[in-house]
Amino acid sequence: MKIGVYSITFLGVWYRGPALTLEDLIARAREYGYEGIEIDGKRPHGNPTDLSRERRHELRHRAADAGVPIYAVAANNDFSSPIPEHRESQLAYVRELVRTTADLGAPVLRMFAAWPGVTLGPNGGRYDTARRVWRIAQHEGGDDRAWDRCRAGLVECATWAADAGITLALQNHPPVIASHDDMLRMIAEVDSPALKACFDAPLAHRQGVTAMRDAARCRSVRRSVRGSRPATQRTSVTPAHRGRRSSGRARARTRAAIRDARGWGC
Repeated sequence: MKIGVYSITFLGVWYRGPALTLEDLIARAREYGYEGIEIDGKRPHGNPTDLSRERRHELRHRAADAGVPIYAVAANNDFSSPIPEHRESQLAYVRELVRTTADLGAPVLRMFAAWPGVTLGPNGGRYDTARRVWRIAQHEGGDDRAWDRCRAGLVECATWAADAGITLALQNHPPVIASHDDMLRMIAEVDSPALKACFDAPLAHRQGVTAMRDAARCRSVRRSVRGSRPATQRTSVTPAHRGRRSSGRARARTRAAIRDARGWGC
């Protein structure tokens, strides 16, 4: 097992103060004894529009030379919107992140199914405004098909990931994905070897899981185990579980997740 640092720890969002540069992040990770880096795919660290291919290769080699290779990139994607233009912009974002991930030499792009986002103010980041906007979009549209929209987005992205030679890792992160079982079922419905699982253990605990080892072993999936921040923990790769989920059950679960957004992990 190796322990790495997720760059949101130093992104300037959840504390007062500026973000570290990526060069400083690499140096800090080495200083603190981490064994790798996960780059958050948004400004000021990993937005793909800010990183030329030459810059990506430079960062790849700098991190590797420092002994803290870039093991993953994190997408902040949301495929749940009932507004087509919103979903299409998210697809464009993830497609560029797939290319960025490959150029950085990272094997994994961590994914959400849905994500309301955060707002930034003088005191840092907060969730409440973004969550209200997300719930309004879901309710006022009268649409319980968020699960289907998320699945369609992940299907498309999995094709790009396979072409780029990287793996998408879907996290058990709400909304829409309300548990690790939902995560596994979504992976099964997408049915692509390029989409595996990122098991967030602290979040699973808040979702009611009491036996982490049993939950992590419950299906033969790629297990990317997220520990308490700032560290992340990663384990081995195995083939994805195959299976199907009825759309009725999926929609019922999605409606429950939309109704009750309390306890979302960060």
